[in-house]
Amino acid sequence: MMGLKTPPTYTIACVIFSATLMVACGGGSSPLPQGAATQPDDSEPPSNSSIIINNDAFSTSSISTTLSLSAQDNDVITQYCLSESPAEPTADTNAWIALNAPLSEYTDNIPYSLSESEGVKTIYVWFKDASGNISSAASDEIVLTQPDPTLELGNNWIFLGDSETVGRANEIATKSQVDAFENIWNQTFSTPPTVYVDGIGGRKLQGTFDEYGSIINRGNATLVHFQESGSQDSTQDTPEKFTAVFEEMVRAIVADSPFAVISVETAYSFEVESSTNRYWLHHNALMREKVAELKAEGINVYIAEVDRNIQELINQKRIDLGTDAGQQIVWGDTNNSIARHYTGLGNLMVALSIYDALGYDVNQLDLTGIPSSEISASDKQLCINIINSN
Repeated sequence: MMGLKTPPTYTIACVIFSATLMVACGGGSSPLPQGAATQPDDSEPPSNSSIIINNDAFSTSSISTTLSLSAQDNDVITQYCLSESPAEPTADTNAWIALNAPLSEYTDNIPYSLSESEGVKTIYVWFKDASGNISSAASDEIVLTQPDPTLELGNNWIFLGDSETVGRANEIATKSQVDAFENIWNQTFSTPPTVYVDGIGGRKLQGTFDEYGSIINRGNATLVHFQESGSQDSTQDTPEKFTAVFEEMVRAIVADSPFAVISVETAYSFEVESSTNRYWLHHNALMREKVAELKAEGINVYIAEVDRNIQELINQKRIDLGTDAGQQIVWGDTNNSIARHYTGLGNLMVALSIYDALGYDVNQLDLTGIPSSEISASDKQLCINIINSN
């Protein structure tokens, strides 16, 4: 009987293979960590982007500005790009500025220098995320009007309209904006001018224009300043009509008073005017743009930011004195009935605003001719500080 053969014995080598997934990155490669999952492609650009220039100011006399930027992204924002051109930047342009640290929610205030030519400046911003997605543009605008530090005012001045402090006979040096302006000039430069004042408030722009045409010696004027009282008629009942009359008046002054520097004030809309819907924001905005256009033609016209400076002055005095008293000390009579005439403090601010528009350094002006019985030293400095901050 044939015996059973012993079954063969086999040895099988077991080899365990391992693999590492390599991910290309920037021309090299790196392993994907164990347990890591690949992320879906990010195709969503940053959103909710915004830009605000100088705390949303209407105008500036300096090319140096501060931009408030913000944006969000579902991953992280890595760069932003700023330009005065609306053309969208390419992903590889060297105009992109890297954030110090990538953020999903970005907010920052940064310095920015405008181009030097005067006029309306629009600044655009784009944001880029880690995947290279570029946001749509956000933009804001501001009017650049640069004073002329070499301006000569001569000694024949015409002021069309004035803001006399009706009912405040104790105010002499600051009884009106013209008195305050002239007092500062005489103290600082010691060359008293001849001053012609026509009209104390309450005059429409068209009426001011008509009165200017009746001034016999206007051809010798070296400074023509006019204000808008806040009144309107059918010739200026829209911002566009107002701006048309304004331009016509400036060109008439250029023709009739060829040696004159021209200055004008922005008009302020107080709370009490809301009942008559007399808000001047749109009028002032168009007037700023028109001044920039006229200056680009070589016309010596300057705009005093009375609206902005008076508003800030009232806000500061409200902090010190309360809402009613704070407004009363700048604008309103002793009974706080809002008599619609500046006080001496308001007139000083108007006068300093005009000097600032004409390019004079308000820090170098001599205010010692205005007695402390009318305006305290601290309030004088407050006016100067407000102008410096704007």
